[in-house]
Amino acid sequence: FTDTLALPAIRDVFRWLPEVFRHPRSEEGRSAMLYAAFVSGITLANAGLGTVHGIASALGGLAHIPHGILCGTIMAEANRITIRKLLELDPESMAMKKYIQLAGLVSGENQITPQRCAMILPEFLEKLTSDLQLPGLRFFGVQKETLISSAKIAENKNNPVPLKEDEIRELLLKRY
Repeated sequence: FTDTLALPAIRDVFRWLPEVFRHPRSEEGRSAMLYAAFVSGITLANAGLGTVHGIASALGGLAHIPHGILCGTIMAEANRITIRKLLELDPESMAMKKYIQLAGLVSGENQITPQRCAMILPEFLEKLTSDLQLPGLRFFGVQKETLISSAKIAENKNNPVPLKEDEIRELLLKRY
């Protein structure tokens, strides 16, 4: 059920978020983002929250970083690690197939292999992070000790593959 709603909304976010960032008064862009945010809430409520939200909840509470900014800041690295683990553990999984579908959406390529997906999607998300000028975690004055503490309490039970504490810590330190 949620995939039917989520994919067009994700496509719209990838298309319109950079546009709205560059042109905040774009009525068409803002309308598309409003609807995508609405659909996001519906799908997250039904499908559950993954590691990105679990980390953002834990770290945001400790370091008082806005949730959306924090999610955007760590999204590329969290997905890079998740895709890498899926490649190792279950490259034929439904989760990997969904990642491949997203990689096709952002690249326009067909017949993407799991290995190619592992490059396309994280690179796209890194570029989006850069284009949106999302800062590293250091910008918010957060101490490395706080990152380590938040890695211990971050929730990630709904992630396609659970990340270990050391993987979450590595992710956060890379985004420092």
